[in-house]
Amino acid sequence: MKKLLGFIALTLTTIMLVACSSKPNMDGEYYEIGDFGTDLVITIKDDKGTVDAEGSTSNMTIDTDTQTFEISGFVNPTVKYEYKGGVITANITGSERQYFKKGSDAYKEEIEKYN
Repeated sequence: MKKLLGFIALTLTTIMLVACSSKPNMDGEYYEIGDFGTDLVITIKDDKGTVDAEGSTSNMTIDTDTQTFEISGFVNPTVKYEYKGGVITANITGSERQYFKKGSDAYKEEIEKYN
């Protein structure tokens, strides 16, 4: 009986650790890159961040479970995002754009494309 309870406890602990570790670490600076140059748009640390858009900086919170940003001061403060391979895709400024995490492979490839 003790072995069975031990096995169940170990299994539950393993499942919880895997579930918690599967969330991506989004901390960093995210840039919009194009013919115009490179602009810092999003900065994230833990579950908080800032958005630099249209000449002003707004605070935001990040909900990785629902994949949304809550951005203060926006008319529509809830913004859905997708995060994959160091790239955030979101409609922050009125059209969906990609923002590349500084230092990621995607960032390096995008910089090479425009330089």
